[in-house]
Amino acid sequence: FVGNPQCTAHAKSELQKILNFYFPDSCIIVSIPSHAVDYIAGDEDRELMRLQSRGALVALDRKSAQLWLCGDPRGVEQAQNRIRNMLQQWEKEYWEHHCGRGVCYAVIGTGGSNIRQLQSETGAHIQVDPD
Repeated sequence: FVGNPQCTAHAKSELQKILNFYFPDSCIIVSIPSHAVDYIAGDEDRELMRLQSRGALVALDRKSAQLWLCGDPRGVEQAQNRIRNMLQQWEKEYWEHHCGRGVCYAVIGTGGSNIRQLQSETGAHIQVDPD
């Protein structure tokens, strides 16, 4: 598709609807949490390439956090199962909490002391974005 971003997104959406209508067993859209997009894609999109090797065309729309799977029904099902397993693993490994700026500073502690202590005690990597 060529055109402005709104027109292109609309055309893409309409094409997906058409393919889903005519090929319901062969094309599906999987919504993923927006913060899991990079995890699902893998380093340098290697996981997307692995998913495609299962016999399905895999297209990731990072902006809408959706994966489009199309192809052999068995390949689509295998890719969907792999994505489901990856999301379960992501939910075990990542947690995000939104809080106000004052709360963030309290969590960080003076000079980052609270964060360092939590990381030392738990072994988890903790990242705070004050925005």
